[in-house]
Amino acid sequence: MTTATPIETKSPASRPVPSRQARRSSSRGPTALILIISLIVAGVLRQFAATEQAGFSKTPGRAESRSTFGNMDSFALALLLGGLRGPLVMFLWSSSESQKIDRDLEDFDTKVEWIRLLQPEFDTVHIYQIWNKAYNVSAMMASPANKYSVIMEALDYAHNVDSERPGDVNILNSTANVYGGKLGSPTLAEFPFYSRQFRAESLTPANRERIYGHVARLDKWKPLLTDDNRIRPDLLEPDHPRPGDVAQSAEWNDGSELQYLKAFSPFPCGLSPTAMSYNYAKRAEVATNAEGQKPLQMSEMVIDSRPAIQLRAWMEDESHMARERESAAFGIPAVAGKSDPALDAVKASDPVKDRPALDAALYYYDSAVRVSREGIKEYHRHLSKPEFAMRSAVYRSHIADLTAGESIYQADHDYLAAALTSDKSARDELLLKASENYFKAMITYEHTVLDFFMEDEALFPTGANSVRVLPSTYHNKNDVAGLPDEYVSAAYDKATGIATHLALGAQTYRDERSQYAAQIDRCRTRMNLIIDERKK
Repeated sequence: MTTATPIETKSPASRPVPSRQARRSSSRGPTALILIISLIVAGVLRQFAATEQAGFSKTPGRAESRSTFGNMDSFALALLLGGLRGPLVMFLWSSSESQKIDRDLEDFDTKVEWIRLLQPEFDTVHIYQIWNKAYNVSAMMASPANKYSVIMEALDYAHNVDSERPGDVNILNSTANVYGGKLGSPTLAEFPFYSRQFRAESLTPANRERIYGHVARLDKWKPLLTDDNRIRPDLLEPDHPRPGDVAQSAEWNDGSELQYLKAFSPFPCGLSPTAMSYNYAKRAEVATNAEGQKPLQMSEMVIDSRPAIQLRAWMEDESHMARERESAAFGIPAVAGKSDPALDAVKASDPVKDRPALDAALYYYDSAVRVSREGIKEYHRHLSKPEFAMRSAVYRSHIADLTAGESIYQADHDYLAAALTSDKSARDELLLKASENYFKAMITYEHTVLDFFMEDEALFPTGANSVRVLPSTYHNKNDVAGLPDEYVSAAYDKATGIATHLALGAQTYRDERSQYAAQIDRCRTRMNLIIDERKK
């Protein structure tokens, strides 16, 4: 019987087992290396993507300047580098929107800023946040001052994005919308406060105190103007050279912040929010036409027409300021937003009670004239494009308003200048020029009413006792556009008289007609006053 040879074995404790620390080290090494390589590759690819995006969109500016995380909280930055960018953004969006609904804005701005920094390449994010703060969040504030501060924060957001994505058409258009739709909209109850506050804050402290008295600053911006009321040089410094294949006569964004306001300097009474809206709308239009950028949420037609529309709004804003200052100059209480027959009846020989106010009125009337001229050019530029030529019917009344504005505000300027002129011959010359321009404005306003804001029943009355309003060769409203000037005033008076006797429900254009009637009455009153003045 053989005996089995026992197999030599070792207890588990005696086997060579790698230490736990050794296992961890061996597994972490490759993982750490992969993570480092992944981060480097992700950074390189992201930089490449940003550069390609800039190239495709033809946005001026360096790709490396398009985003920065340097001022982010270190914890958020750690999460981002750890691969949790998506979850962090989702949390911030959900949390910030919930806070807005609950009207809990304690750290709302911080979360919005993080969203901006985490999603710097998405224009739709920035478009929404600019609109969200300017329109939604500002509406939650109780006082005009607090509303104004939030709107300025929305503009701060827009300017921060613009510094990272310089010249982006979508950001420029959003900025123009805030300036024009919030700070510069006369339909808002807060508009008088917004306009005065922004104009005052654009001035240096000494000039602000001299023009507006004590006005507390509500934002952290530096004044936009210098001591001589011109735009700060750094806001006009170009940093985007014109390419060699772009003609010197062609429009080109030179990269300066307020490029399109330079020609209107100086601004002794401060910058209008509507002027700012025009500047950014013009930059957006040139970015589309000269640089080939494509707007995301607006048609190219809207972008192309907006500079002209904002110039028209700016002209109206300047004229309202001029009327207000003219009232103060002669000691007549201003009637906000309405025509004032008492002001229309002021004689050039009446004593001036507030000379600085009269000087301000002269500036505003002169500014309104310059803006109206530029607006006419902008409308013609827009309509000269074959693809937008069909809009001429829509914008004919706009051009007519600017044309009449150029005449009436030049007349107002010369009429007030005559009040400061002691030399009789120079005074008579100014009054004659004023009368001629009042007449031009009157005819243009009357023609506009007949062409656009008069009911057919008033233009072509029927019945046995009806009177003929237009010459016998005119048979429909389309003919009115060609009505010679010598027939306009008589036709206007007859048609207006008939329209006032129509049933209220049939007076389709009653409100619009009343606005033009106020301007027409002003022209007629001033022309009669000038006749009397020149007889002396």
